Amino acid sequence: MDTTWDCIVVGAGAAGLSAALVLGRARRRTLVIDAGKQSNRHTAGIGGLLASDRRPPLDFYETGRVELANYPPWSCDPARR
Repeated sequence: MDTTWDCIVVGAGAAGLSAALVLGRARRRTLVIDAGKQSNRHTAGIGGLLASDRRPPLDFYETGRVELANYPPWSCDPARR
């Protein structure tokens, strides 16, 4: 990968995906590095997050990645998973 990144976000949990989304909307080249092991991935649902109460965490993360696809260039480094 010969891309120069403006920003690198470590972790693709709720905060990391939110940061990457804001950076993408600002047209920053953003790399997200994530091991895919969010601490809440085994819970039945998210609590306390507006518009996502009781939503399965893995569904939430997948939706975040889909939304990020609207703001290229960004990448979630699969080599770190």
